Amino acid sequence: MNDSLLFAAPIMIAAIVMAVRFVGCGLAGPTGNGNGVVVSVTGDVSGRGSLSATVSFPENDPATQEYTTAGTYTYQIPYWCTAIDLILLGAGGGGTYGGINNGVGGGAGNWKTATLERGSDIPWATTTISITVGQGGAPGAVTGAPAMSGGDTTATWDSSSGPTTDTAPGGGAGASSGGQVGDAPNPGSQSIGDATLTAGTAQPVAGATGNAPGGGGAGSDVITQGGAGADGATVLIARQQK
Repeated sequence: MNDSLLFAAPIMIAAIVMAVRFVGCGLAGPTGNGNGVVVSVTGDVSGRGSLSATVSFPENDPATQEYTTAGTYTYQIPYWCTAIDLILLGAGGGGTYGGINNGVGGGAGNWKTATLERGSDIPWATTTISITVGQGGAPGAVTGAPAMSGGDTTATWDSSSGPTTDTAPGGGAGASSGGQVGDAPNPGSQSIGDATLTAGTAQPVAGATGNAPGGGGAGSDVITQGGAGADGATVLIARQQK
């Protein structure tokens, strides 16, 4: 083995390892070949010419992640995916307490959908997305505590221009279009790419909690307090472009 080959061999091995390890971290963007993903890495070999390595990843089935309880989560982007289908639904608002009159139901959470293309919408160097699922709004109470709006559901990631956030607003307190009935999100479901999310239905039972995800709580009657809104939800599907 000559000196050039002795010098180049370990660098070639390192390049292949780097391609496998860092495809999701920005060294090179993959391209589809009909059977999976191909990744190329090219570099200069300290004045001895250029060196390139190509690694093929097998085709992967879409991977689904759902978050349906209020809170903040860290979504790990699969290294092999080239696109992420995202559906966000805000939380429902709380129903009001009306005393001797019926209260008003809470408004439903709102939708936000997007398909994030890796390399353009979301850089290869970005490996996580921060997800916050909105909490259902508190109900109006006999004690005089007011009903509260539902929390926003958000997705935040690092883009080339800084942090980027998509937001699905929560429903308003006592904002039902149907009086005492807690609103259902409109439309009742959303789809984008391979992702689908079905929302909760309207809540007609006085003082009952909104139907999950995203439904508004019902307003009170003369016996009950208002109902709490339902938490929001998020669905992400990582997939390879065909």
